[in-house]
Amino acid sequence: MLFAILDEQKMEPIPNTHARCPVCGGKVVSKCGEINVWHWAHLKDESCDTWYEPETRWHRNWKLTFGRENCEIKIVKDDSWHVADVLTLGKLIIELQNSSIAKNIIREREEFYGERMIWIINGIKFKENFYIKDWSNELNWWDQKHDNCKHRGGKKMFKWDYPRKSWEGSQRHVFIDFHDGSLFWVHEGMGRSSGVGKFVPKHDFINKYGGDFKKHLSLFRNCTFELKRNKVKLRGIKENNIHLIASVKYKGVARSIEIYFENEVDIFKIKKSSKFIVNGSLRFEDSNRNLELINSHFLEQ
Repeated sequence: MLFAILDEQKMEPIPNTHARCPVCGGKVVSKCGEINVWHWAHLKDESCDTWYEPETRWHRNWKLTFGRENCEIKIVKDDSWHVADVLTLGKLIIELQNSSIAKNIIREREEFYGERMIWIINGIKFKENFYIKDWSNELNWWDQKHDNCKHRGGKKMFKWDYPRKSWEGSQRHVFIDFHDGSLFWVHEGMGRSSGVGKFVPKHDFINKYGGDFKKHLSLFRNCTFELKRNKVKLRGIKENNIHLIASVKYKGVARSIEIYFENEVDIFKIKKSSKFIVNGSLRFEDSNRNLELINSHFLEQ
């Protein structure tokens, strides 16, 4: 889970910290490693919700788009309960699905949450097998490219190689996130080899359901760069500060990237390594053609 109760507040994980589960009240401990997304876990390494699935950064960022007060909400129905990923201000449930899911689990969730529910599924793993083109009568012509559309408006056709068949028969609206500026709303054919849908700008979707689009951009605009020290200009190497400037390609255009480090361990690695990898939130300024990585840190040497 992304949040736990600490000092009577809903908090994200803090290293080496114990807190209380906001759902069952049990004790949880923070898991703040270098590989998995930071999260809270019950002390017995069990979740109180049988539908719990491991969190990813994709889950975390979509949840935070709608605010901590609107995510991981306990929904009670008759004698049972489950934790919804997002409950919007308009009382719509948004379930986030990153991995494959069994058909019976899809059916159970849809029946439990009812008609006021939609899905957002992470399509990055099957993006290269999912082809979209403008609506036409040329049903048999497909370019082997994910997006063949001349524009984003209007009805679209799709072809899906190796579809995730468990989604066939889903009774709720499904939006696929292919990690660009739009969601693809499947109107017909979810889980089948072909169908119909349309693009929905993320800006419109997020604003409609009460999220924060600017926050969403800052959360998802993450980049990883591998830099060779002999191609990096160093500025202001001081005891507690280092400023790097490197040339990178972003969206096919060469730009400069600025990286600031104040962590002593990171500075030591820069001085000793011939190659290093950094990761952080991207800030892009069109006016001066600069890129800047914010809160950068090392992934590996």
